Amino acid sequence: MADLPKIHSFFAAIQFQARLNPHALAIASESQSLTYAKFCAAIERVTRRLVSLGLPTEGRVSIQVEIRKRLAASSCPRAPPGPPRRR
Repeated sequence: MADLPKIHSFFAAIQFQARLNPHALAIASESQSLTYAKFCAAIERVTRRLVSLGLPTEGRVSIQVEIRKRLAASSCPRAPPGPPRRR
């Protein structure tokens, strides 16, 4: 198995996935979805815009994401009904 690179940022993780699986689903909502390639491109556009507004290229940015309960629940595996199974 190949050694995985050390990933030091959220964007680096997205870039890594975009190189490995560019057409894989990265994020989705009820009305939209983005592949890793498109998600990476969107992040790059935001980055260029922030730099054009004066953010240093090594600057850090915080992001706030609203997660709806229904969306979060639908993206998590659900446990089968009943008592937990013993292994």
